[in-house]
Amino acid sequence: MQRFDVVRTEAQVIECVSEVLYRVELSNGHQFLAHKGSDIAGKDRNISKRCLPGSKVLVELRAFDLSAGTVLEVLVS
Repeated sequence: MQRFDVVRTEAQVIECVSEVLYRVELSNGHQFLAHKGSDIAGKDRNISKRCLPGSKVLVELRAFDLSAGTVLEVLVS
């Protein structure tokens, strides 16, 4: 399977749509939906950091599709 080029950057959570889906905003004002990555989905019960509106998160976007992304890590909640 081919690996696509990805962009990793910080974003801020605007809205929690569900437990695993968030609307996030980049520093340039671009908003998109991001789902919780599988790396932190299983560990979420064990971490005290929750992804709430206003939280800073590390997101990964595919370079060719900036309309959706993956939340890799909660930086500041």
